[in-house]
Amino acid sequence: MNSGTLKISTINSFKGWESEVVFLILEPKYESSTSFNLSFDELLYTGLTRCRRNLIVINFGNQEYDLKMRPLIERIK
Repeated sequence: MNSGTLKISTINSFKGWESEVVFLILEPKYESSTSFNLSFDELLYTGLTRCRRNLIVINFGNQEYDLKMRPLIERIK
């Protein structure tokens, strides 16, 4: 941490880290039979709590997350 470098990782491997700026990239929802997928609440919580200053969300067509996040964004505006 604080080395001036860029860290790219999955949500799971970013636990325990913090950053001034966090890019949270959301992919389209894929059906999966594994229980490895994080719920929306866990994903959002981890992204929010790892960010010290700026959270940038890039959504590549995940409509479920978009519908859940729009009310949050409207409250912040």
